[in-house]
Amino acid sequence: AVVLPAAALVILSALHLMSIQRDRGVEAAIQRDFTQVLQVSEKQFNQRAYDLMDDVRADFPAPGEACTINLDHVLAAHSYVGHVFVYAPDAGLIVRSQPSSLKDAGFRDEAADFTHMMDNWMKMQFKETVDEISSMHVQRKGLPYYFFHNSAPRGEKRLYQSVALFLIKDNSGHTKGIGGIAFDADYLRQQFFPEMLDTVMSRNLTEGHTERNPAVMMVRVKSEYTPLAAAPGWDGGMPEMERNLEGAFPGLTLAIKLRGTTLAALGQRFVRTNFLVLGGLTLLLAGGIVLTHRNVAREMSLARLKSDFVSNVSHELRTPLSLIRLYAE
Repeated sequence: AVVLPAAALVILSALHLMSIQRDRGVEAAIQRDFTQVLQVSEKQFNQRAYDLMDDVRADFPAPGEACTINLDHVLAAHSYVGHVFVYAPDAGLIVRSQPSSLKDAGFRDEAADFTHMMDNWMKMQFKETVDEISSMHVQRKGLPYYFFHNSAPRGEKRLYQSVALFLIKDNSGHTKGIGGIAFDADYLRQQFFPEMLDTVMSRNLTEGHTERNPAVMMVRVKSEYTPLAAAPGWDGGMPEMERNLEGAFPGLTLAIKLRGTTLAALGQRFVRTNFLVLGGLTLLLAGGIVLTHRNVAREMSLARLKSDFVSNVSHELRTPLSLIRLYAE
């Protein structure tokens, strides 16, 4: 009654742990959590970028009023913008770059490269770009921006830069041209991504199952493996899960891992710990069964002694009582 249920419990628990180890159940559960965290984090990245874009677009000059002075006002009001431009088929291209950064020779090279790129693109692909932005506006339920990434030259280096295009329309709704905003590459690398990583980690990550090894995140360019920006505590190594960003930051990959360990090591530690706990419980059950057997055996021996004593007393009393009864008869 005691040994069989205890043995069945131990065996079933051991088989369950072996199946978890074989199917990598712990790793799969954490990977599902990481996948959800990356999805939510991407949405928060995009939403923050859209909010910044909306602020800049609200200050953009109206159709026909675009000039260097008005665009310089936009740059002065939004320091995170590296370049702005307006292109209209009848007026051509106007590009302005952040005046406070033009003192740097590397930024001047970047500004010249950006101007050359947009001039060639708008002259050759204006109509196609308008159609694509209009199509995306419908597909994304009102989102007015078309994003692409640019590799901005800064001396001997090339920095990641996100560029957004949008349509400029007149009061009657007719497209008059295309406006564009390029985020400053240094702002993205040094401020935007570090701040967003801290924000999404504080909102989306709980330490529960990884208290000793909390999760950390980083952002990298798809073609590179060194982080563009990383959260505090990123200790290198290969990420456990990655997600290619879309929306405001094409060409980037968001990655997550455990600090100081891997999912495989965490799964092995979980199984090993549970096997040790199961072994300890098995020893306790065995000890309890032994003690129970001893107690039951002692009680049975005592019961036999009581029964023998009663039988002997009864026998000793019956003999003289029988003789007395015979004499009485």
